[in-house]
Amino acid sequence: MWKISLLLAIGCICVASQETTVSPRSREICRRLNARCLRNQERLGTTNDVTAVFNNQCRRNNRSWRDVTRCQLADATCQLTLERCRTLSCDNVRRALTSGPTNPTPRTRTTRRTTRTPRPTRTPRPTRTPRPTRTPRPTESID
Repeated sequence: MWKISLLLAIGCICVASQETTVSPRSREICRRLNARCLRNQERLGTTNDVTAVFNNQCRRNNRSWRDVTRCQLADATCQLTLERCRTLSCDNVRRALTSGPTNPTPRTRTTRRTTRTPRPTRTPRPTRTPRPTRTPRPTESID
């Protein structure tokens, strides 16, 4: 019986070690995802709502944060989830990007930032005058 348990334990260790190693399949998935993102970058732009929120959050925590583009964030997300099993934090994204992209990113032309037109401010409502309070009627007693 102990031989079967030992064999099962060794088998579990082998499977666990295979799962922790980075498979070429994961790298291929990240490479294809990054290539698709770069192909669509001119049409979709370098930033979106997600990258804006992510960059703002990271800048709050670290003043020297350099903004990441949409494709860089997608590549880092892919690397962190499929290859490294790490959470998506500012430090982990920076480490994933400094280790090199899955596919070298070509130089892109800088896109102009659109300036937002401020919304007109609302005029405050006039304050309501309080209602006059009613005085209760005197009740007559019936004798």
